[in-house]
Amino acid sequence: MSIFGVYPWRCTECHARFHSRLMPLSYSFRAHCPFCGNLELKRISPEFVESPFRIFWKVLGVPAFRCDPCRYKYFSVLPLRETEEQVYTTSSAK
Repeated sequence: MSIFGVYPWRCTECHARFHSRLMPLSYSFRAHCPFCGNLELKRISPEFVESPFRIFWKVLGVPAFRCDPCRYKYFSVLPLRETEEQVYTTSSAK
């Protein structure tokens, strides 16, 4: 089942076993850290990302991101997740 992103877990309080995704399926279509799954990312300049295809991604205009907890820097074509603050300011501006 892990091929489909469903992993076995155990509750720390009652020790019950269950299967679940690492994150909701809708979040997998948003930019997230490939190592820790963090959704709170910061956009950075492409010059800071060490990648063999950095020039290719930069020419295509693909944004670069950095994950604060694990400090991983990478390129992603997926859009960032909208936070509640962004949704609130967008809806209040209308």
